[in-house]
Amino acid sequence: MKQLKILLISIILMFGYENTFGQWGWSYLKGTLSDYRWGEASISTISADGKIVMCGKFKNWESGIEGKIYVAKFDIDGTLIWENNFGYSVSGDYKILNPTSIELTSDGGFLIGANLPHDVWLCKIDSEGNEIWQTDSYFDDYALWVSTDPFVFTYENNDGNFNSIYTDRKIDHTADPAFNFSTLSPTGEILLDEMHDVSDYTGYPYESDDDISDVIHLPDNGFIIGGRANFNDDLTDLFLCRFNSELENTWSKIYSVPDSVYIKKILSLSDGNYLFYGNSPIYSLVEPDADSSIVYLIKVDTLGNTLWNYSYNTSSAYSEPIDLCEKSDETIILLCSARDSTTIPFSYYELFHLHEDGSINFQTQFKYLPVEPYEENYNSISTIDNNILLFGSMKLNPVDWIEDTTYLTVIKLSPDDSLPCIFNCTWPGDANNDSIANMDDLLTLGITYSSIGPERTSADNFWYAHTADVWTDTLADGTNYKYADCNGDGIINDDDTLAISLNYGLEHEIYSFKTTGGSPEIYLLPPSDTLPLGLVEIPVMLGDDIDPVELYGIKFSITWSDDEVIDSTTLEMNFDDCWIGTSDELLTMQKLFPEIKTLDAGITRTDHTNVEDGGQIGTLQIVVIDNIAGKLFRETADDEVTISINNIRVIKNNEEEIIVSGSDYTFHLLTSINNNATENNFIIYPNPASEFIYLQTNNTDYSSPIIHLYDLTGKLIKQFSQEEINSGKLSVAYFPNGIYELKIQTNNTILSQKLLITR
Repeated sequence: MKQLKILLISIILMFGYENTFGQWGWSYLKGTLSDYRWGEASISTISADGKIVMCGKFKNWESGIEGKIYVAKFDIDGTLIWENNFGYSVSGDYKILNPTSIELTSDGGFLIGANLPHDVWLCKIDSEGNEIWQTDSYFDDYALWVSTDPFVFTYENNDGNFNSIYTDRKIDHTADPAFNFSTLSPTGEILLDEMHDVSDYTGYPYESDDDISDVIHLPDNGFIIGGRANFNDDLTDLFLCRFNSELENTWSKIYSVPDSVYIKKILSLSDGNYLFYGNSPIYSLVEPDADSSIVYLIKVDTLGNTLWNYSYNTSSAYSEPIDLCEKSDETIILLCSARDSTTIPFSYYELFHLHEDGSINFQTQFKYLPVEPYEENYNSISTIDNNILLFGSMKLNPVDWIEDTTYLTVIKLSPDDSLPCIFNCTWPGDANNDSIANMDDLLTLGITYSSIGPERTSADNFWYAHTADVWTDTLADGTNYKYADCNGDGIINDDDTLAISLNYGLEHEIYSFKTTGGSPEIYLLPPSDTLPLGLVEIPVMLGDDIDPVELYGIKFSITWSDDEVIDSTTLEMNFDDCWIGTSDELLTMQKLFPEIKTLDAGITRTDHTNVEDGGQIGTLQIVVIDNIAGKLFRETADDEVTISINNIRVIKNNEEEIIVSGSDYTFHLLTSINNNATENNFIIYPNPASEFIYLQTNNTDYSSPIIHLYDLTGKLIKQFSQEEINSGKLSVAYFPNGIYELKIQTNNTILSQKLLITR
């Protein structure tokens, strides 16, 4: 019989198995938040303990005017640590908030900046994501001022107060663009709010297309703002303005670029310098028929002096830079979108990997979803431990997903910057693709056994999302056979059971569906309702001659109520006597979990043919404990223990499920028979034993006893020497496994004790 008995610890040590997502990429998609079904990940930061904190939003798809901020914390492996949501309520309705800034504060919490239509909103949360305070509207007359979507940047001062900087201008564009600088107390009270015209620092006269695009906070509590200013109709210049903590302008610089360019992002680099970039807006391309767009990247020193500048040709005439970040190895990553025209969603995305001097190392294109009716958008990019993170959203075709739902999306790339699998992925061990590796997957292996298909590029058993080509065959429910190729080697066979064992009980993002049982019944058929001490074998039955069962495979769990009576490390199923098939026709597996008193077991045929019969399908082997480590067995001579069979699933070869119910059996423990050694103050331990047993007594009448060991037929196996007896340590190392009887002869008494020898 192809029975798999794997000791998981041994496998881990042998192969150096480390089951962690951190070695690979991962993804997190969230589609709904109460009544809000339009999710989007916007920005991120790193927590005080080095974890990822993401800030995004959800809004009501139907009304389009209600929404909430959503914040979540992940470890580097993608495990969700906590999540929370909150918003700005007016008359009971939560207004749409667009987060533009989240910054770590000295107490381990975070300060969030967001915009409302013509308004600014700030929120302080603690290190667990709980709201501490939020601001109301800043403005009495915001109908005239504050841009439709002001950029809001927040940070903490050295004095414990908080600052916010937000862009401002008249809605009708009849005044200079400006920025407002606000100071708030630790409790959120507004202490200062003043406006500054950009032209006061750039020296440029106002033009209607002038704009402020980004702000960065500096270590000395100063900041830099950046944007564009039109000098005349033929030229647009970019500007940076540096301010210290006293709001004094320490320098302002103008940078000329060839086209009408907007600043998109300013980045503080690890070498203390700054990097910013921009591009020509799509609607003002100089050559509409061009096959590429131009992205401009400029590096400046701490005084704003240009160190170098580059222009990059994208692969599409309709490309836009989205975000910029620096990896720990000083590689610069530039994320750009691309599309074939201005009237369709983004067709794909490009990642430019740049050397420290700005030259291109390499660039890659990626896209998870096809174009319409799907949508895939990314808003920002960051890094953690030299790995790239993407934040955005995915709108998916409503076939297998909730209709009209846009999923908030977080993606961590692999160390080689390859993207992780998100859709139609295989997880080694989840052969039926129900989100969990368990005994159900053994049944699927039986149905798909010996099938051949394309090998995976990542042919291993590690628990993460693998990309795999589609196989020709599918199960009755439409599940492709590729999922059953657990190890990715292109053939479904015994080797795939290892992945189930290694990853047993692990789940991925789709919650699993469980089935329940009914009649007929799988049950225990013991020879007696009394459990003797030592090794006990109990037949496990399914069906009979009158009510046969037609099946292809079965999985079930055995649980027990008391681990002081049953040695939880000894339970085992033996499938040698099984009507489902002979050893060459079967694939079996079992997994023992002593800490939760559970044994999972499964058995399946491999020839794609059902069998109909009834009777014994195996034998449950258990060890009933006497006394262990010097502890006397229970004082009660008639205790009970219940053994249950549950968590059952039975299938035919077309995956039709057969309803089978579980059962419980309560056993009595009659321990006083033939064990009068314990009653007479002789303690023999351990029992079961493997190498030695020890004798203890406090009865002085039992001096110089004679001790014999017999098998259950009454045959004398050994008479122990007086030297051994006096030492209190008797060797049983050379006797075969089995149940024996110790007879202890004292001055006027013969005592007996059952002994189990097992290794």
